Amino acid sequence: MPTPFVPVPSKGQILGSGCTLSILGITGIVPAGTPVPVGELSDFKFASIKRSTTTNTNFDSGNVVQKLGTTLDLGSLTGTYNRVSNNAGQLALIAANANGAAYDFTLQLTPNPLAGQTTTGDLYKLSGIVTEAGAFDLSQTKVSSATFSIDLNSILFTAGS
Repeated sequence: MPTPFVPVPSKGQILGSGCTLSILGITGIVPAGTPVPVGELSDFKFASIKRSTTTNTNFDSGNVVQKLGTTLDLGSLTGTYNRVSNNAGQLALIAANANGAAYDFTLQLTPNPLAGQTTTGDLYKLSGIVTEAGAFDLSQTKVSSATFSIDLNSILFTAGS
């Protein structure tokens, strides 16, 4: 008799189906505004969270380069969506790109049962500047898609429950 499939816990959040990225308003404006979901997202990723360093070598370093951690670059959130010309979230991304100010976002993941989440998935509250939005491709063989990129200023993570 075959053994039933048991997913590996580290692979529990493979599918992004049901995840929602919403744009709120300009960072620092209170109240933050009503979340407007960006429709038709097909994929997205966090990229390049890095810590900068500076050399701190001195005569007591024993001929070994010593470094200190300095500023943290939270990187970016990039993604692709199926272009829908009247989608409020997509239009808000394009407007935020044209404005140039930092905007607030939420990224709500679906519950991950392997992590004990039954009600809500992980939640990321983000602030960043939309550096790319609105350009799209046209094709006779696939849906028209567009990309976006948000350079992040802050990330607040809340684990799902």
